Order: sequence, then C-alpha cells, then structure tokens
Amino acid sequence: MRLLPWLAIFACLLPSSVRAAPSPPIDLPRSEKWNVIWDKESCSLVGVFGSGKEQIITRFVQFAPGSSFSLQVFGKIFRNDSPTMKVGVDFGPVENGRDHLALTGMVKDLYFADLGSNRFDDLAFPKDGPALPATTPEQEAETRTLSLKPERGRRFRLMTGSMFGPMQAMRTCMTDLIKTWGYDPLVQASLSRPATPVTAQDTWLRSSDYPRGMLMMGASAIVQFRLDIDEAGLVSGCHVHEVTKAEDFTAVTCRALTARARIIPALDTQGKPVRSFIVGQVRWIVGAH
Repeated sequence: MRLLPWLAIFACLLPSSVRAAPSPPIDLPRSEKWNVIWDKESCSLVGVFGSGKEQIITRFVQFAPGSSFSLQVFGKIFRNDSPTMKVGVDFGPVENGRDHLALTGMVKDLYFADLGSNRFDDLAFPKDGPALPATTPEQEAETRTLSLKPERGRRFRLMTGSMFGPMQAMRTCMTDLIKTWGYDPLVQASLSRPATPVTAQDTWLRSSDYPRGMLMMGASAIVQFRLDIDEAGLVSGCHVHEVTKAEDFTAVTCRALTARARIIPALDTQGKPVRSFIVGQVRWIVGAH
C-alpha cells in the first residue's frame, strides 16, 4: 500500500502520448548514367536509382524551353488501386516540397506516377498573376537530391547529384527540337513578348467535353499539347506531344483548344508580331476539382 503514492507520482510524469519520430528516408544512389532522349515532340532526361524492389526510374520531360518540366516516376512503390494518389516531391538540399496529386497506372509492366509540372525551386505555379522567375544555373547546380513520399509509404531520397550538366544537355536537345517544328530558336529565345493567353487555359475546356465513353469507364488521362500561334494570334495547329492511357482524349482536347483558345501574338525584338507557340497540359481525371 505504501508504494501506491509513488506509482501515482510516476504516472503523472509520463507524457500522455508518445509520437514516433519520422522514419529516415531511404537513400537510393543513381545506378546508371543520365540518358537524354530526343523525340519529335519532347526532350526527356531519364535516371535510374537503386535496384530490385526499391528501384525508381525518373523521367524529366520538357515540351518547350524553360524552367519547368513534367516529372514521371516508375517503380513498385507507386502501385496503386485507384487512378490517383498523393506524392510528396522535394528537390534538395533545401526542404521546400509540395504534395502532388499524381495520376497513376502501368506502362507495360512498370507502375508509374505522373507528377505534373515541377521546378527545381519547388515553387507552385500561379493560376493567375505574373509568371515565376526563371531558375538559374546556380539553382540547377545546387540541386542534388529528389525526395519522393507516396501516401502511406516511406520517403525515398534519390541521389541525383548536380542537375546543371543534365539540364544543359536538355537545353541542347530542345534547341534542335524547335528547329524541327519550323521555328528559329534564336527568335523564340529573344521574344520581347511571348504568345500570351487572353483567358486562363483552364477555361478552354469544360466538364461537358469529357469523352462520354471514357467517363462511363472512369478512365483518366493527361494530355500534353502544343498550339501553333500565327502572327494574328490565331491557332494554326494543335499537336499532342504526349497522352497517357486512352487515345480518345486526343481529338477532343485539340478540338476544344482550337475553338476556344484566345491568344495575344508573340512579338520579336523589334515589336513585330511573329509566329510562336504555347504548350500546356490537360488533366482529365474523373471526379477531380
């Protein structure tokens, strides 16, 4: 009986709950050299990290020059029963990551997650307002890791090393690509004003545009597009750079964009309207808001 007061005091000193410390990330070294792939509509930078069940393959894709890129990741850790999942993305060493709603699925026998548009500074793209400043070569050089955290899973840290060299190779690829589209890369790089949408791109498509057959099947897709813009600001061509999953979304996307896009034409260094292009992405996801 004399021990009970001591037990009561000891119980009061214990914390009401103990929160487990977050598990450290699993570091995956790069297991192959970076590989730059030139396609007729895009330039891709592919990296392979780790091996076995924990292997992750990354694909950085650019459809036009600039600081942004689409990021696709492949590996067993992205296995998912629903068409979407949240994945935390953080380029290091500075921790400034964001959660992305990724479209998931399979390419051949590989599970993948499409993480949409990204930048090495991890900044979110503004829906309205001024464009983000260009990332610098110094920021590319300082970027040395990529952390990925699937929901309900461990965090993986990919040891990319400096990203300056790989992105320099991507710039060379993109210069050659623009030539094949019929544009002068020097003119496009020195525009005094780029081709500029009059209205937000998300107003160019409507929920009623969703292909009925795909909607009934609950099918989702991401369509990456390029619109050629003439000197009068009119859409002179629509090109689908890439589409995940169902091809039925391709024609619907181009038809709606060509009909509804309103563009202010680009200007050269002398202030003269010139041909140019804009690129964008449509994410057709059932139930997304």
